Amino acid sequence: MILVQEILLRWTSPPRQLSDRSSVVVALIAEGNEALRTEALTRQSTLAWNLKTGIIRIRPGSGAFRLEVKYRTAETGPESSLGYVDLTSDELLARCLQGDTTASFDVTTGCDDPKAELKLDFFLLEDESFEAGLPGSVLGSNGPATDLDQEYNVASRLRDTDPDKWLTLMDISTRYYERFRAFGDTLSLARALPTFGEAIGIVLDRAPPRSDQHQLLRDKTELYVTAMTEFVAAFREYNADAINCLSDMLTGSTAMYILLYDRFGDRGDLSRAIDLCVQAKSIVPEDHPDTPIHLRRWGMAKMLRFRFSGEVEDINESITALERSVRLTSESDIDLPDRLTNLGTSYVLRAEYSRNLKDVSKAIAAHTRALTFREDYTLLFNLGTAVLLRFMFQRDLTDAEAAVMTLERVVDLVPDGHPELRRCLGNLGVAYHNRFEVLHNIEDIDRAVTTLQRAVRALDSTGDDAPERALHVASLGNAYLCRADILLEDNDMHLAVETLKRAVELTPTGLAHLQKRRHNLGRAYATRYERHHDPADVDRAMVEFEASLGLLPDGHADRPGGLSMLAGALQARFGLKSDMDDINRAISLSLSALNALNPEDYRRRSVVSILAASYVHRFSVTQDPDDLDEAVHRYQEAMDSTPADAENPLRQCAAIQLAHTLKRRFDFKNSADDLDAAIENYRIAATMLNGVPWTSFLAAKDWARAARSRGEDGHAVALQAYGTAVELLPRVGWIGKSIANRHAQLAAMGSSLTTEAVAAAVAQGEHCLAIEWLDQARAIVWGQQSKLRSSFDDLRAVAPALAAKLDRVSRALDTAGSRDAAPTTDFLGTARLEEAAEEDRRTASEWQKWNTLLGHLTSLSDVLDSVGAQMEVVTDTESPAQDQRRRAEEWDRLMAQARAIPGFEDFLRPRTFAQIKEALDRSPVVIVNTDQLQCDALVLMEGLDDVIHIPLDSFSLDHAQRLHRGLSHLLSASNLRRRTTRAAKMISTDSSVASVENVLAELWQRVVKPVLDSLAFSPISVGNGLPRLWWCPTGLLASLPLHAAGIYADDEPGTKLSDFAASSYTPTLTPFARRSLSAAKFNGILCVSQSATLPNAAVEVACIQKVAEKCNVNCCALQDEDGDVQAVLDNLSGYGWVHFACHGVQDIQEPTKSRFELHDGPLALLELISASFERADFAFLSACQTAMGTDMLPDEAAHLAAGMLAAGFKSIIGTMWSIQDEVAPTVAEQVYRRLLSGSVQPDSSQAAVALHHAVQMLRKQDDTKTFSWVPFVHVGW
Repeated sequence: MILVQEILLRWTSPPRQLSDRSSVVVALIAEGNEALRTEALTRQSTLAWNLKTGIIRIRPGSGAFRLEVKYRTAETGPESSLGYVDLTSDELLARCLQGDTTASFDVTTGCDDPKAELKLDFFLLEDESFEAGLPGSVLGSNGPATDLDQEYNVASRLRDTDPDKWLTLMDISTRYYERFRAFGDTLSLARALPTFGEAIGIVLDRAPPRSDQHQLLRDKTELYVTAMTEFVAAFREYNADAINCLSDMLTGSTAMYILLYDRFGDRGDLSRAIDLCVQAKSIVPEDHPDTPIHLRRWGMAKMLRFRFSGEVEDINESITALERSVRLTSESDIDLPDRLTNLGTSYVLRAEYSRNLKDVSKAIAAHTRALTFREDYTLLFNLGTAVLLRFMFQRDLTDAEAAVMTLERVVDLVPDGHPELRRCLGNLGVAYHNRFEVLHNIEDIDRAVTTLQRAVRALDSTGDDAPERALHVASLGNAYLCRADILLEDNDMHLAVETLKRAVELTPTGLAHLQKRRHNLGRAYATRYERHHDPADVDRAMVEFEASLGLLPDGHADRPGGLSMLAGALQARFGLKSDMDDINRAISLSLSALNALNPEDYRRRSVVSILAASYVHRFSVTQDPDDLDEAVHRYQEAMDSTPADAENPLRQCAAIQLAHTLKRRFDFKNSADDLDAAIENYRIAATMLNGVPWTSFLAAKDWARAARSRGEDGHAVALQAYGTAVELLPRVGWIGKSIANRHAQLAAMGSSLTTEAVAAAVAQGEHCLAIEWLDQARAIVWGQQSKLRSSFDDLRAVAPALAAKLDRVSRALDTAGSRDAAPTTDFLGTARLEEAAEEDRRTASEWQKWNTLLGHLTSLSDVLDSVGAQMEVVTDTESPAQDQRRRAEEWDRLMAQARAIPGFEDFLRPRTFAQIKEALDRSPVVIVNTDQLQCDALVLMEGLDDVIHIPLDSFSLDHAQRLHRGLSHLLSASNLRRRTTRAAKMISTDSSVASVENVLAELWQRVVKPVLDSLAFSPISVGNGLPRLWWCPTGLLASLPLHAAGIYADDEPGTKLSDFAASSYTPTLTPFARRSLSAAKFNGILCVSQSATLPNAAVEVACIQKVAEKCNVNCCALQDEDGDVQAVLDNLSGYGWVHFACHGVQDIQEPTKSRFELHDGPLALLELISASFERADFAFLSACQTAMGTDMLPDEAAHLAAGMLAAGFKSIIGTMWSIQDEVAPTVAEQVYRRLLSGSVQPDSSQAAVALHHAVQMLRKQDDTKTFSWVPFVHVGW
């Protein structure tokens, strides 16, 4: 019911009919009859009469009626008319629906009467007394309409943040509308429209929809459009303001469709938004107050379409519309900041397309102006994005810093769980990535990865169809690729490719971003090819680059970069197939790219570098000196374009490329100037402070070799270069990486540099320098772990707080470094638990814990499956790696602080020769160095200040390679992989190596005998003590049995090393940890055996127990099922001596996964490294391959025996390769019989002597010359 509750009647001049005694009423005339009349109006003046208490009831849908003004001059006099107003119930209803509560109407009066106006105050009220079936009525008082109104009243009281509110309002509005359609009830339509509008407003402002609500919102919004259109059609003729209702509907509906597109990426939503914008342009007058709003919606819709269409017309129309919207908006309008920031965003998009710096400046100005009105995260976000783009154009550090600071502030302002958080995180991740490219701080690229992972995870509820997911996945892939370039970790390389592939899959065909994403995927393939040299990656890269270029129109700002990258891929294919068409096309493409760039464009450096490389490739075939000259010219151009004071990888890369090409031209033309220039550029690349360590190392190595090409004049420079390379080794195998990754990096470098550097130093008579380099370059990883376990007592005395920090960080790094290499992960850095639990992917205790946990989870999963639920368990592998890098950075900072303290300048620095000599408590130590230049033995003796140099003139690198190859063939042919009962004889398959006797004889004649002769060793006399000798071989010699060298064709004395001394091996020049005089008292032996896989293991343990019992020594045996991983680890902390009788496996690909195979799984080397055994003293590893390193890391001693040394054990007996099961008990019994006998406490330092005697006995029993005794070795001190 429409209730008129107040009436005001006004004349322009006093009507002649009225006097002070007149009374005035208003009568409602319907269908010719007076339906009701008001009480008498009160006279306010001669011009105005009003009534505040009377009420006129008008039924919606009741049709036309007349309000007639009547008067009489006396109470009983006749009543006459002063005028009237003709109205309809629908006209009043229309005004109610648009929110009006008052309206004025002209009164039709007589010709001679003054003009009059009737003003009505009214409102819409439910009337519960309507009878069903009457025109314009609804159902009775207890019907659905009343219930629906009650539901609305309840829903309207809910908070807007309540997730059910807008859904409930949508449902109520729909039912109102359905009632209107069923009964023609305009009151129900009156209820439906504002309820629709309220629900849409909540969605737009507070309640981001889920993917399963997409279609619902589509349908309801379309219903709202239809309902409002019907309303306007029905009431527009009665109400000139109905256009306002239509404008409001178009504004809200367009905003909803834009939201749906932005949220779910369905282009149908964007098309519908554009249709509504077109409708608004045609219906809403240009001078209408809502015109700035409609212009903004039009500009936003066109901007969004540009994102996928790439049509310049779209973004130009967007900017035009948004500029006009801003101009039409007053400074006091609360929407001005939003319109400014929309305009700024459009400028950014056009700048990305055209690389127009002016548009970026306009964007920053618009966003900055918006922030003068208010500060919120949206405005800050857009400003940060614009500043980030300006950085990408100009590479100005100030912009990089400003972008990060702004976007960090944005993330702080956005509430947790808010849908905009993911977008803010995405851009912050990109900002971190870009700042890394300037400052080269690894923490920035780590933050980029972590932040982008958060952004992608925040999209989990939206499904893979969300366009925003593709954006963040692409950014994450680029961050992985960047980090892979710096840290050289294969897992990052794998993740980069897989993530960028996923980004391409998520990007719809036709979207403008597809071009860039395919380009970046091509870059990932090209980078992986450089790393692993898989020809298929070249083909994949070319497919992506060609496809990316095919999506770019001529003149697009990204075409030069695409052409250049395609040229690089053609180079790589030329290197594989030598097709001249490929290299000629590469040069042509690079020149085209270069011509399209202005001289100031920072991208010219990379384009010029690729062009230069193409000339070098073509020269390799044509030998045309012009190509080589052009290559030098172009590389010099790239070098000159980088500021001379720039300490960054770009200048480093330019320097090393120029140096390579100059050296090549020197080799071709023999110009001394070229060689000198090459040496200088190698030096620049090698010594750059912020250079990539791997690149610095390669440059240093080539610097040294180039300097040696100068002959005598270059020796001093060569030694300087070699010293730089050696110093870089710990940076390449950085402590911020896991041990497995450090080993991988060191393996990739090869061992030749160390032996080459030592040979060069020895050749110049710098023997002490050679020893220092060997000390730095051997067992780098074990040395790092040893430093982490150093005592900080001296530092604690002068800087206790600093010492405490170092102690904390060192303990954390010691544990973190022993983490396993990250398992195969998805692009979010997570791995399925089932994959993480694979035996060959985890350490021993982790393997056990995973399996236990998996058992619980499997049971729980079964329960969940029974109720239709599913469970996926993931583990985060990104955080531990980043934590380790942060701790390593902190370690470096703390080291710098410690070394700034007077007296601590050399704190934990590489040792000088004097320090090495001071730490030497066993000798002689014989270092055998083998290099192409020369082969030498360097001997350290206690009490001798100088190094004894023994030239090995009859031995060469070729000899070492031949012996190593022959022995490897022997081992393979004999199947000496596992401990076996078969007494295999090693038979040669290499004609140059007749048998193992030949290997041992040649080692004797060419290496060992010259050393013994120089040291004046004499054969052992009966009754005299047994001399000791420690071997420290380098390179390939590390896998050859020097300890067994000799002539075994007969038993003539003095023809075998064992006739002169008991041999030990040491992976370092001095012990990892010096023997403590207060070492824990010997308290027995822990024996671990697995007879299920080694039949004689039980016999072996029984022999040890028998000897121990006879010597009154405690012997704890963990046999078979008792010998599980956790039990062994628990008992190792309580026993100083341990004996393993089980299978041992050397993992050649990942040495830190070498392991003992126990009852319930592997006990890996990583597990032993991470442990800290206070009582650790002696270990007998009666397993296979426990002292066999890997050819990829000969100087790292990456085997189980060295791992036990790093875990704190001082003396180890191990095996270089597989041993026979029947032999092991004999050797073990003899070793323990000698070690445990006597009245004094057992001494592990006598283990080498005990092994010597045990092996001699075994050798004498080896009538068939199986050489089964050869694998047994002593390692340590």
